[in-house]
Amino acid sequence: MKTGKNTSGKKLVWMALLLASTWLGSSPAMAQTLRGTVEDDPIVRTGRTAGDAGRNLVTPTGRRADEAQPLRQSVQRRRAGRAGAAAQGPANTQTEPGGTAPTTATVRRPAQQNFRSLERPLNTAVTAPGTDQTVHQGLAAPLTQRRARAAVTDPYAPLGLRVGTLLVFPTLEVQGGYDSNPERRAGVKKGSTFARSEGGFTARSDWATHELTADLKAGYSKYFSRPEADRPDATGRIGLRLDASKDTAFDFELRGRLDTQTPGSANLTGVAQGRPLTYQYGGSTGVTQRFNRLSVSARASIDRSDFADAALGNGQTLSQKDRNVTQYGLRLRTGYEITPGIIPFAEALLDTRRYDLRTDSTGFQRDSNGGQVRAGTSFEITRTLTGEVAAGYGLRRYEDQRLRDVRGPVVEGTLAWTVSPLTTLRLRGTTEFEETTQTGSSGSVTRRISADLSHAFLRNLVLTAGGSMGRAEFNGINRRDDTLRANLGAEYSVTRNLVLKGTFTHERTTSTAAGNNVSANVWLFGARVQY
Repeated sequence: MKTGKNTSGKKLVWMALLLASTWLGSSPAMAQTLRGTVEDDPIVRTGRTAGDAGRNLVTPTGRRADEAQPLRQSVQRRRAGRAGAAAQGPANTQTEPGGTAPTTATVRRPAQQNFRSLERPLNTAVTAPGTDQTVHQGLAAPLTQRRARAAVTDPYAPLGLRVGTLLVFPTLEVQGGYDSNPERRAGVKKGSTFARSEGGFTARSDWATHELTADLKAGYSKYFSRPEADRPDATGRIGLRLDASKDTAFDFELRGRLDTQTPGSANLTGVAQGRPLTYQYGGSTGVTQRFNRLSVSARASIDRSDFADAALGNGQTLSQKDRNVTQYGLRLRTGYEITPGIIPFAEALLDTRRYDLRTDSTGFQRDSNGGQVRAGTSFEITRTLTGEVAAGYGLRRYEDQRLRDVRGPVVEGTLAWTVSPLTTLRLRGTTEFEETTQTGSSGSVTRRISADLSHAFLRNLVLTAGGSMGRAEFNGINRRDDTLRANLGAEYSVTRNLVLKGTFTHERTTSTAAGNNVSANVWLFGARVQY
């Protein structure tokens, strides 16, 4: 009997414990406690596994614990990738009808969605209208570059025309004025009014990688009192850069120029009539390879110069075929980036010049080989002072033993200084070994320096002043020509598409050779239409 009582007592205790646990499990307070226990579980909270403890734990509403964890889902989204998580908005907690457990509903922030829909692809590089500044757009662009894009807000700069993936800036100019010496002859006092028209365009690609640029311009000057001085002119350049990788780039270029000779120049007889045409055209290809801070580049080029026949005063024609020449060149350059703004470099230039006619009209053989070695640096100081300067030595040797070698120091340099947001100064210096037709002279060493200063008195009124000086010393003969050029100009922007302009230019040539001093004054006024 004692054993039966003990057995009945144990049954009653177990039944009581079962009823108590059932009541506690259905209590709201107990449900909240149980749910808190699930959420505090480290395995479920960190979301390390979708099975094991997290998948088997069940909330009082019948949901699995892993479905009730907004934090765990956010962790999984972060693991899927930061880019995907950044494109989504915050997780909002909502309550489903008929239940108390929170669910996760991911929504986009409207402002962020609209902003991203208007953006260009990441790392897209474009050129701001009216400037040379490359601006990188997109979320991956550095903050300083995005500020630079915002700073380009000239209300009078042309916006350009979109042609596929190119941004094109066409222009058309019509001007009229007076030239005191249209043919640039010594001792001539008769001037002429003239009209000039000019059209062209520049184009820049809007690509994420690679770059295409083009700059074409052509014009014609019509002299009403001196029709023999009428002349066309044109220049053009097309460049393509292909980025094979982040450290390797290939460059290609085509270029051309149409110009005229003046009867008063050193290489054309003064009895020539009018202004004979000259054609210069060529191309180049190159590659640049970077090795961290070190860069190495090589460029091969070919250039051609053709000269049209000149009409003489007696009705005959002067052939200039003996001046037609082809030049083949190679340039090697290596530089090391000490800082992002200072890049010293060394370069070597080799070229050979071959004439169509082996012997010219004076009996000389002018084929030659030349070379230069230079060292210098490019620099950028606080973005207000940029440029490049180099110095070295050059030599040109001719096949005809009667022609002396042309040799001497060479200096090249460019400088752009933003004195203030309204004032800009540009300097340039060059040294060239040029060909000549002077009997007994192998060539000339020509050095030039130029300066241009521009200042914006108003946002739509810009005044410019500039000048250049040059000296050509002819090797083998006693001749030296000095040139001087000074100019003043003003541009008034009526709108983005209409600009009124005016210029005055003074030109002067002084020579040690008798009868070759020339001077001229030119006034021009007109308008430019641009888009």
